[in-house]
Amino acid sequence: CMTAYNKLFVLAGVILTISIGIVFASYVTTCGAFVDFHHYNKMNYVDSIAASRIGCAMSSVSYFFSLYCKKSAFKKNSNNIFSIIRICGIALRAIGGTSFRGADLSRTNFSYAILPGTNFNSSKRQSTILKWVNWQNAISMEYSIFSYDSPLINPEVRDLLISRNGCSKSYAGVNLRYTNLNGFNLEGANLKCADISYAILRNANLKNINLTQSHALMTDFTGACFTGACLEAWNIDNRTNLEQVVCDYMYLLRGKQERRPSGDDLFAPGEFTKLFKEFLIAMDRIFRSRAEQQSQTEKNDESHESPNFSPNLTLNVQVNAESKNMNNTNDSSQSVNITGDITGSTINLGEISGDVTNTINQLPDTSDPNHPNIKECLIQLQTAVETDTNLPETDKSDLLEQVNVLAKATQTKDPIEKEGLVRKAKKIFEATLKGLPDTAKIVEACSKLLPLILKALGSPV
Repeated sequence: CMTAYNKLFVLAGVILTISIGIVFASYVTTCGAFVDFHHYNKMNYVDSIAASRIGCAMSSVSYFFSLYCKKSAFKKNSNNIFSIIRICGIALRAIGGTSFRGADLSRTNFSYAILPGTNFNSSKRQSTILKWVNWQNAISMEYSIFSYDSPLINPEVRDLLISRNGCSKSYAGVNLRYTNLNGFNLEGANLKCADISYAILRNANLKNINLTQSHALMTDFTGACFTGACLEAWNIDNRTNLEQVVCDYMYLLRGKQERRPSGDDLFAPGEFTKLFKEFLIAMDRIFRSRAEQQSQTEKNDESHESPNFSPNLTLNVQVNAESKNMNNTNDSSQSVNITGDITGSTINLGEISGDVTNTINQLPDTSDPNHPNIKECLIQLQTAVETDTNLPETDKSDLLEQVNVLAKATQTKDPIEKEGLVRKAKKIFEATLKGLPDTAKIVEACSKLLPLILKALGSPV
């Protein structure tokens, strides 16, 4: 495929250079003839030679310029004017090619597939679904068309999915939602602030990986190796699958700080999974209690009373991490503590986000093209709130709760109650976004999605 594109650009360069030479020679010769009609033969001869030389020079420059344009257009991370050439070239190549627009390609196997000019873009009626697709050793994916919000727009993501090897590479802040990373080698990779929610990482090599502030909601880590991983403030929920995970030790802070278990001790088989299961169970209890307290607060709004509870909660999770190096001592247990401020933390957001996802997943899919798909709009709104790095965590928590309210309003049959829920959520969104600039990503997303959601709920925009 690369040869075909080289030939295309070389041919275009040759045609361009010849055209420039002919036009320039013809122009100069004609001008020379009209300047001195009596010496036409002499002027024609002289000007033709000069025009030919200048035309050849300009043709050579044009030829090498076309080669430069070709190289720059298909250069990785090309965000300049040459990217327009690339887009136009791929669009022309896609004419008459294979199109999967609007298709559900979940779990499709495209390994070793030849994909130049293949159209994976979304259609006007529905999005193309590319969840958990196998792209191993796919050929010419860089010449395929993907929707603007697809992770595959990023060339680094494409290279990872094709090679299955991200060892010691940086994917900080990268969107890897719904990707199939089954068995991938990500040893030493940097996934700080990356979004791997709903991804599959079964049996993946995650040794010494940096998952600081990463999002791993409903991610499948079954059988993955976490030894040496940094899990500082990573965002998980009770649907994150950590079964059969292999982990001798981990770090709670960057720079290999706060090792767990401390010293030279190692986790016993299954201790890592047990640790986070107990942690999530405790978190679930705390937030259920908090939800009940907030419900009581709403009932007491008229009397301006509020329940007496501490806004900052500290959670200690203790497990016994058996040491594999006994050092001639009978006591091989180690207390592993995880402490932190619950309110406004990333795990708090993860729990709220998990509740939102559960509520949205209960909504039916809308197949009527004349009505907006409220389920898809709510999912996009949830994603916009979760991934906005400039939005304070307290605001994220408030907005995610209102997304959950809108999802519940969809299932509410009482029109009065439904109207109250929608009106309250709308006011909180407006109040939260009021202090943000109009160019903020979350403001742009809400300006597009909220009117569609309110319209679907029968509420005035």
